[in-house]
Amino acid sequence: MKIINESGLDLTEIEGLLESFYPYAQETLRFDRHPVIKFVSDPENSANVLGKTAHYDPNSQEVAVFVDNRHPKDILRSISHELVHHKQNCEGKFAQMPKLGEGYAQSNEFLREMEKEAYLEGNMCFRDWEDEYKRNLEENRGNTMNNLTEEQIRTIIREKLKGFLAENKNFFKKGKKVLKESKLLTSTPRKEPKKPKGDFLERIYINKSQEAAKKFTKKFIKK
Repeated sequence: MKIINESGLDLTEIEGLLESFYPYAQETLRFDRHPVIKFVSDPENSANVLGKTAHYDPNSQEVAVFVDNRHPKDILRSISHELVHHKQNCEGKFAQMPKLGEGYAQSNEFLREMEKEAYLEGNMCFRDWEDEYKRNLEENRGNTMNNLTEEQIRTIIREKLKGFLAENKNFFKKGKKVLKESKLLTSTPRKEPKKPKGDFLERIYINKSQEAAKKFTKKFIKK
């Protein structure tokens, strides 16, 4: 597989996923020749609600995918669809194909069947790969955590916490200011109640509530 990015956009993430998806698609769809996959940009097409998403050229064996303002998952799904057409080309079905025209998927039974195959197999191929990819990610994440030492786990948590606090620094500052203004948070230290004098009274103060200590003091000690 050869990838050509003619869009001028950073598609590193999609290209990385494609490195995983393409071998899976080739094994699943069973095509024996590698196509060229091109990422193209067409702002006018992207502005059209019913614009093109991708197309396949059987002569050059190229898949062209429009990438403007599209979700990466949607782009990969389009590629999966066009790879089914590439498989059909490898099987010689395009040699039997009549001339394309407007509404060909509705007016020609042979082309309609080819489109049915592309939609069904393309979508299911992508869906099966996606589920397997996510499952492998979860398993690898679990295995990685299980192999870490307690200190490594502490370090990871500490770094994640630092990042979270750094990202939300202004939020915490604003929250603290609101609490101060509402007098729910104060920097004034809480005053401890005065303890009555005398060892005996100190023991009572410790064992009883402040109110009880005050009552006892008033009763037995003259001012």
